[in-house]
Amino acid sequence: MMYYLFQLFLLIILSIPVVAADAREPRFVRVLSAEKYLRIHKNCEGCLLRRAELAELDLASANLRGADLQGSDLSSANLSKAKLMGANLKRADLSSVISLVGADLSGANLVEANVRDEMLFSAKLCGAILPDGTRFQCKM
Repeated sequence: MMYYLFQLFLLIILSIPVVAADAREPRFVRVLSAEKYLRIHKNCEGCLLRRAELAELDLASANLRGADLQGSDLSSANLSKAKLMGANLKRADLSSVISLVGADLSGANLVEANVRDEMLFSAKLCGAILPDGTRFQCKM
């Protein structure tokens, strides 16, 4: 009986977002909690979203600064004007993204990401590491 109560306790605790000490940015214990929060608030700065299923979401103007989106599925998502500065998009699926117009990918890691060049270059890429491993140089 105690074992089952302990399991229930762990399930409840691991489903609750943990709030950082400064109470401004939520920190999540599980990827599913972060996904749910992102879908509702379009703000998940610094969230752990590895291998998250975010296909076909409208993430226009979403704040994903510093988020870890490695291996995530963002196919057919709308990322126009999204804030992805410093985000880890390594091996992310950005195929058939609806829009990256106005998105800020400054300093983002796009190594091995699946994205079409014509979509990528409609975004701000200052200092981003491109899918081929080269760093995008900013024009000053």
